Amino acid sequence: MNFKIAVVINLTIALYAGFLNSVYAASALETNPDKALAGRLLITPMPKDEILKNLGVAGLITYSDKDDKGDNKLRYGGLVNFAYQIAKLSAEFGMSQDGKDEINGRGFAVATEVKLGTEGPLNNLAIIGRLDSWDANTDKDEDETMRIIGG
Repeated sequence: MNFKIAVVINLTIALYAGFLNSVYAASALETNPDKALAGRLLITPMPKDEILKNLGVAGLITYSDKDDKGDNKLRYGGLVNFAYQIAKLSAEFGMSQDGKDEINGRGFAVATEVKLGTEGPLNNLAIIGRLDSWDANTDKDEDETMRIIGG
């Protein structure tokens, strides 16, 4: 008896890194010495599979040494996206750690889109839904926010 085992790894990995200064355009000399570091790792586990080629998994992190109050901020999380034919689904989980007091936050978001058609008048029409939840301080009660969006 002769057995052959073959393992084929078909994986796409993308790594993004950067320094963030501000979300606003600046027209003056740089005065902010405290930059935020950001990184994101995106993996497409099966880029050649007909169905799973649109599955993406990502991890992200952002760290800022000092904010306006002189405190550090750490953000990290994960994201999963999947699209197939007329449907899209994404889920995200995030956590935060702020300041010297290490205030911990966490939250999640889930979103979906279903197209009503692929041709004709319904081609660009879809039903969407989203659920967001964020707890800015996990040590405090009743400070969680939740939002439901649909259309």
